[in-house]
Amino acid sequence: MNINLKSLIFAVSYFLLSACNEQQATIGQPAPELAAFSLSGEKIKLQDVVQHKPLFITFWSETCGGCIAEMLELQRLQQIHPHTLDFLAINIDGKEADTAAVAQQRGITLPVVKDQLGITVERYQVIGTPTSFLISADGILQQKMEGFDHESIEKLFENAKN
Repeated sequence: MNINLKSLIFAVSYFLLSACNEQQATIGQPAPELAAFSLSGEKIKLQDVVQHKPLFITFWSETCGGCIAEMLELQRLQQIHPHTLDFLAINIDGKEADTAAVAQQRGITLPVVKDQLGITVERYQVIGTPTSFLISADGILQQKMEGFDHESIEKLFENAKN
């Protein structure tokens, strides 16, 4: 192997390793960057979705009944309190899943993105679904919720209003 090819391989390897910097979700720290795509294929960044309100993200799977119930409950609460929180539903079923069709079939109107490679799941240390996080308007991770708990969701909306 000539020296230029070795240099090129080293440079590419270094770039790839540095681009995949280790990020982990820690309460009270900046939320990890998203590695997700819209259903039409555009890359989604956290700064694109954290605006002037807290952001509630939920990781979900198409086969998780609790996930669907949670998203439908979030939609109901968002209609009652439209200016309280922003939402993002992150599907973890991979690039082969027809997430748009499932969302339409189930009546999911929350913004939905896909974590096609599992990078965001890893960064947020998601073990099961639904797992949800509250991120403040300035990008700080505030809370983690595992599973679907109607009372916790109601309290979340009440606290966010204050």
